[in-house]
Amino acid sequence: MNARRLLVGLIALLSASAAVAAPPSCAPVVDQAWIRAAPPTAMTLAAYARVRNGCARAVAIVGARSVVFGGAMLHATATTGGMSTMREATLLRVPARGDLRFAPGGNHIMLMAPHGALPEGRRVRIELLLSDGRAIAADFTVRRDAPPDLP
Repeated sequence: MNARRLLVGLIALLSASAAVAAPPSCAPVVDQAWIRAAPPTAMTLAAYARVRNGCARAVAIVGARSVVFGGAMLHATATTGGMSTMREATLLRVPARGDLRFAPGGNHIMLMAPHGALPEGRRVRIELLLSDGRAIAADFTVRRDAPPDLP
């Protein structure tokens, strides 16, 4: 009988551990993803997208990465006194049941040191890094202009 109790207790403990270690089942989704086309010699490009969070909790984006570039960082653009400035953003929040837009003139992903030419139409995988350790990936299409479905 003691062995049975021990086994039941062990199963309960393992089940509880698995529940704690399991990643959240709800994840944000990236859509309308694109990279502004640039000359082949360009060393920096900008990426834009919409991140939709249908989850009950807000999430925070803390970084970006892509094997196609030497580096990637989140940037925010602010206008003060008619002067536009760009700065690195270390954390961008996506509200619960809301969205965050990366758009020209606002938040964007700065992509540095491309590892090759990026002709129009090429699709590039970029991962957005979340503060909880997860990464959400999306394919960004190189385009001259924003997709027509952007508001």
